[in-house]
Amino acid sequence: MSQVISYPLPISNLLTRVRAKLETEHYSSQTIKAYLGQLNVFMRQACPKEPDSVTQQD
Repeated sequence: MSQVISYPLPISNLLTRVRAKLETEHYSSQTIKAYLGQLNVFMRQACPKEPDSVTQQD
């Protein structure tokens, strides 16, 4: 069974903003999918921190 991960609203907003930026820069859909996938992996590891509180040590 797949586990659905519920992110805090700021993280969801971050993912939406990243997707929008990549689309406006005309990245391919496959590249966007890959980048967002890796960002999701990172955010799961950084949770429960808010995006603005993540440091280089994280």
